Amino acid sequence: MSRFDKLLEQGTCSAYFKAVYDPKSYETDMALSERQLFTQSNARVLLGQDTMGRMHFIAAPHEKDYVIPTGKNNRHQHITACPGMYYQTDLTLFLGKVFYQVEGDNGEILRGAKEGSRTAYLNDFLPWTSVQDKGLRMDTFSIAPVMERPGRRGMKTLPLPGPSGAVYGMRIKNIGEKIWSGKIRLCFSDLFMSKYEHCGDRAETRAYPAQYMQADRNLLLMQRPEGYTGLWMKDGCWEKEGGSYTAAACVCLQPGEEYLAEANIAVSQSTDGISEAMSLLYLHDSIRWIEITDQFWKRYLGELKVEIRGDDALAAKSRDMHIRNILDDFNCVQTDEKGNVLIHWQGAPSHCMGRLWGIDVEPTTLSFIHMFPELGERLIEYMVDRNEPGYACFPEHSVPIMMAPLVMAGEYYNYTGNHRYFLEQPYVMSRLDEIWDTITGFCKEGCSLVPSRYSSDGIVMRRYDHGTNVKFWYASVLYGRICEALGKEKAMQVYAYAEQLKKDIEKYMVEDGPFGRQISGGTNLGEQEDFYMDEDFPYYDGEDSSSVLAPVYGIYGFTYEPWVNYHRFARSLFCSNYDPEMDTLRWFPYGGALDGTAYISQLGGSVTKEEMKKSLDNMIRAAVDETGSLYWWPKAENRRRMIARCSQGQGSWIVQYIRQWLGIRFYARERVLRIQPQGLLDRFNWKGAYLGGYVFDIAYEETEQKGSIQVTNHTQEEFRVIFGCRMYGAGAQGRIQEKEGKILPGETLVLEIASEEQATDGYFAVENTELEQFVDKDKILLQHFGFKQPYIENVDKKNIFLLRLVLGNANEMAIENVQAVFTCPSGLKLGEKRLRMWDNGDDLQSENCRIVREKVNPMEKTVLPVWVEADASYDASEVWFDSHPFLGGTRGKSGKLWIASEKEHLEDIISVKLQYELNGKKMEKNMTIPVASMPAKELTEYTKTFLGSLGE
Repeated sequence: MSRFDKLLEQGTCSAYFKAVYDPKSYETDMALSERQLFTQSNARVLLGQDTMGRMHFIAAPHEKDYVIPTGKNNRHQHITACPGMYYQTDLTLFLGKVFYQVEGDNGEILRGAKEGSRTAYLNDFLPWTSVQDKGLRMDTFSIAPVMERPGRRGMKTLPLPGPSGAVYGMRIKNIGEKIWSGKIRLCFSDLFMSKYEHCGDRAETRAYPAQYMQADRNLLLMQRPEGYTGLWMKDGCWEKEGGSYTAAACVCLQPGEEYLAEANIAVSQSTDGISEAMSLLYLHDSIRWIEITDQFWKRYLGELKVEIRGDDALAAKSRDMHIRNILDDFNCVQTDEKGNVLIHWQGAPSHCMGRLWGIDVEPTTLSFIHMFPELGERLIEYMVDRNEPGYACFPEHSVPIMMAPLVMAGEYYNYTGNHRYFLEQPYVMSRLDEIWDTITGFCKEGCSLVPSRYSSDGIVMRRYDHGTNVKFWYASVLYGRICEALGKEKAMQVYAYAEQLKKDIEKYMVEDGPFGRQISGGTNLGEQEDFYMDEDFPYYDGEDSSSVLAPVYGIYGFTYEPWVNYHRFARSLFCSNYDPEMDTLRWFPYGGALDGTAYISQLGGSVTKEEMKKSLDNMIRAAVDETGSLYWWPKAENRRRMIARCSQGQGSWIVQYIRQWLGIRFYARERVLRIQPQGLLDRFNWKGAYLGGYVFDIAYEETEQKGSIQVTNHTQEEFRVIFGCRMYGAGAQGRIQEKEGKILPGETLVLEIASEEQATDGYFAVENTELEQFVDKDKILLQHFGFKQPYIENVDKKNIFLLRLVLGNANEMAIENVQAVFTCPSGLKLGEKRLRMWDNGDDLQSENCRIVREKVNPMEKTVLPVWVEADASYDASEVWFDSHPFLGGTRGKSGKLWIASEKEHLEDIISVKLQYELNGKKMEKNMTIPVASMPAKELTEYTKTFLGSLGE
């Protein structure tokens, strides 16, 4: 057996996350971040392999970052920046789309992928494409290797960063019965992408050919002002034809024989970097580099297996996605050769290359700080000086970003217990002190709530936002622990402040809601201004990933009624930005994009297993792509790779998965390991759980009779283990029983707790409350929803918006043979949109549209969506309802649909005729939607009369 076959035999791939050959997506996708790429990093370079078997790109950051004009989006500027963008690092990105071409002596030309080929991650980390064609098997891979041991100038404990380059390889094996001979040719485009990518633009629009190319001793060196790329192919000789270089190696294979083509590809800001990277890559062949990197990830990730009784597939998907999220977030961090952090990408690759989005650094760090505390140190040191923009109009510009170093430092301390780090890094500690003092200095007199303007790029809606304050409560608790460990009297002040902050959150942010007492989302405390939205309706920010983590942080329990009801509200029609078609939140209370973090919030806010299962399935179908990565702004099940990988949501998932679903909380200083699962899992086995430098084997199982854990201590310290057992069948609800024991080095501890009873709460159907309140006398709900209506945002710039109605049935029997006929006025055209699909709105040629549903079951709802194309006199990107019918009270206006227009003033109706059968009887219902238009600026001002502000 060959070394490569041994790798494949011993390796594993996800049974669920893999991609088929897909050349079309590289033609139609816009940003590099939206392409179907399998990514990998060694903390020095980031690469992406596509489903055509090509190394689509490889990138390395430059060693300087600079302040960017935060909040200034003047398109006449060379560099613009949204409110959440603080710093920029230029980079060298080689957009080579490098591939091998197999050329037989008989004239046949084969590629590393074709129809029927698959691309996946081998052993979770290695991009790998496999195909069989014409008696040959071709396996293509890309590896940015880590080092064998900590580098000469890098980190003390981690073999990071690796060289500033990668190996691109293809194993070609003769699986036929005849001798094969020919050439393997390395081909590429000589494109460099210009420093940073403009959001949404095709990478090729800002990619330029090399200005210098020279082959010397089998190394092809290419250069542009953006940097250098070096290519070397084993056994290959460079050939130049028509100004283009390729390298080829002659190969002859008997049946059963194989050949491994290898190319080293280095990228750097300077030629010195190319030389160093090549020298390091020459140390081993590609198989050895794969083995070294595989051993690295196995050591730190361990071996995790999880089970959900009755749904093994969903359990496996959750595990694969969990590991993918860790690796995706690790890929966001790139360092220099010494391991100093140069940049944090927002998703890897990001849709704005080399740009620091402040909100993501903390969740990314928490994704892997349990494995890589030394890298956590470097990220803390990076962020203490980059937690604020270079300039902002407001001192409280983004408090969630400002507090990030406090959370990062506190989690580092929890996992390591290393208080000496803060003594040895006095500047870090002084900055933590300064950050906490600054944020508490923003408080209104007599109140501990902290204000903010933004969370990332989005406004926080209310001056005193719930998620912001929940996170600052946690940041204060963590900061207090550090102060206490250092013997600082300030610790008691910090703890006292945190306690008062919790009381003020409950005092000012809890109110009556449709499901009972609930969190409101935030308050203005009488400090209303145009920047913030009005006080008188509850909201849930679609990008808020702190509110959902409140019980994980510890400020509330999972059974705290206002928190539970807040998340029921967030997945109901009562919430103005809830999207019933995609079953999650849009970004703002008035609309905006669907948000990947909202799927995380929906899942984390579910308390029963049935709710968790439904939410997890919804997230995977709607927001997770074929690689297992969660994306920022997925549009629908067929358009998931939108904007970039959602590093913030992925970080939140990892924290929740470890601390709630696996139930593991670790306190190194106190030598305490707490295991209290409260998620969807019935059983897990984590061998080699690496927690801040300490290693354990942890197994958990629950049955109808008992819950049990088995822990093996691979450390040199004695630990106290506390096991918390829920009722059988429970998710996060119900009483917890506890049992504890001590475990010495090398020993195994078993703890068992008899089950008291079985959980009875299943799926909480928000539909019951919705329909009981909103159906008409025929027990039918037919109504529009939301404020701003979605815009198609397609490449063709079609002037199309999305109009949707929600249809609900509160009858005791299903309604059947349902059809709804939409009729619109002249100037508008209609077409049906497929449910949970985002198509191109083609062939909208009629003023009528018919939507059919076979049936709607009792106490269920569905959505009736239509595309509406407006003629050139209207602007379909600005279409608003002036009320959300489910908010209650007087919030909103007449229920009129407003379309922006500078030319005409429309006054008409869209009519809807609903026909259905109930118990064999034909029923009919009619609805009219008033439609009007006004100029865009006037429409913006009008929206403020029922929202308060649009954050301007």
